Amino acid sequence: MTSATWGIYQRMIAAYREKDRSLGRAAMEALIDAVSQDVPAGLDELRKLGRTLKARATDVLAYFERPGTSNGPTEAINGRLEHLRGSALGFRNLTNYIARSLLEFRRIQTSTTPSSVKSRFRHPSSSRTTMNDVPTHL
Repeated sequence: MTSATWGIYQRMIAAYREKDRSLGRAAMEALIDAVSQDVPAGLDELRKLGRTLKARATDVLAYFERPGTSNGPTEAINGRLEHLRGSALGFRNLTNYIARSLLEFRRIQTSTTPSSVKSRFRHPSSSRTTMNDVPTHL
């Protein structure tokens, strides 16, 4: 079993490292087909891997269609949530957990998050009353 698992692992790594994405995709498709069909009866873990790869083939093969994508940001958020959950020693209700999570993640800057926060104070050129318009002798 160890040599079969090692061989599948090496084929998977080779597919991901292939410079030509169409060749890498073809290699991964061949691997998924092989692992989902041609596994001997005694290798239950590899059969389960084959079923999983077959079921998630669209997601696995998406790597070859969308270069430069990563689940790194998602994993970073999951890691921070796990840390928050572990350091809080339990929350009494979901609302407190959500509020604490939002406070914690205000510090995360993503490509979709605006880099500057809009001021809550109005600009003096605004048509509304400002502190400069209020008489000081009152």
